[in-house]
Amino acid sequence: RVFSTFERSSGCRLHRDPLSQKCKVLLLGAWKNWSQEDIPIPYLIKSDQLDMLGYVLCATYTQTRMTNGNITKEKIRNIMGSWKGGKFMPLTDHPWSINCHALSKVWYNCHNMQLRQGDLNFIQSQINSWMYMDQLEKPQDVVKYRCKENGGLGLLCIPAKSLSMLIRSFL
Repeated sequence: RVFSTFERSSGCRLHRDPLSQKCKVLLLGAWKNWSQEDIPIPYLIKSDQLDMLGYVLCATYTQTRMTNGNITKEKIRNIMGSWKGGKFMPLTDHPWSINCHALSKVWYNCHNMQLRQGDLNFIQSQINSWMYMDQLEKPQDVVKYRCKENGGLGLLCIPAKSLSMLIRSFL
């Protein structure tokens, strides 16, 4: 009855096919111990996680952070791995490419939850390995984050920006 009221009021029609995996429910609290047979609607599927607009919600905070951190690390690993195979450009263009193409995948998740320190270190090491791939000598880290107008490379600081995005989301 509640679902039919929702459908009539919103104009949406819920998926009725349980094989489509589009009507999932994440059981929390007292409902956590329910089995699939206890759910009153046959097309709702009990799930361990919910995928909501590219973000994964799990039953606990730590599971959610771990799952989304692993997804973000995998995206960065795939991007940097493909770039190491043949994306050669001057050193001054590397930060622009990283900021625009690779880190946009990271910033999407940073609005929802803070990345773990291990995830930040992994992302930073992947970026450094591609950024200085064809360099005999690495510049100092200060040069990496300094503005181009001041003689730096202009790379965005991942820990600082991710924390500021999270704070801004909740203010």
